[in-house]
Amino acid sequence: MRSFVPFFSYHRALTLGLFYFSLPQRIVLGLADSPMAAIKQVRAAHGGSLRGLMLGWQANLARDVPFAVFKLSLYEACVCSYATVQGMLTGRQPDRHEPLSPHASTACGVASGALTAVLTNPLDVLNTRIKSGMTHVEPPKLASGSVAATDISMSAVARRVLATEGASTLFLSGLAPRMVTLGMGSGIFWGVYAHTRSALGLDAVAR
Repeated sequence: MRSFVPFFSYHRALTLGLFYFSLPQRIVLGLADSPMAAIKQVRAAHGGSLRGLMLGWQANLARDVPFAVFKLSLYEACVCSYATVQGMLTGRQPDRHEPLSPHASTACGVASGALTAVLTNPLDVLNTRIKSGMTHVEPPKLASGSVAATDISMSAVARRVLATEGASTLFLSGLAPRMVTLGMGSGIFWGVYAHTRSALGLDAVAR
């Protein structure tokens, strides 16, 4: 049940942060050199409105909620696997509830973060394409000469990427740096968490 807790926390966090997510992606991709420049770009593309900052909110939910669930679930699976292997090496019954050392927690965090990056990379690629406007398609022109709205739903963008760039783009684009970033971030988080528990004497209480 703990694996579903992030669903609710991420939903609230995403609701509060929807106006922010598209700005750093534009800066990282080199489309703008500052937050104010990114805001001006969004306003110019949407007739002076800030509604463009909400662009791709479905993509955020579709990426970040599974990410939170996978990250926690895989960490718990790594902890169980570590306890099993340790029990086999020491010849004693594995205790999956025994607190891990900071080093072991860090190792499990790195493994779970990197694997989560692999599982959610297609969603991250689609999210980046939608939020940055890099959908690689020109808006179709209507018979009247006006430009029709481009479908930027996740399913539509996924179909276009598969048709024009292949499945490898969804699964491999940016995967290596994402694995390193998420693996290191997760490892640091769980390592510091375990060290803090140990320093505060909470591990002794848990036993």
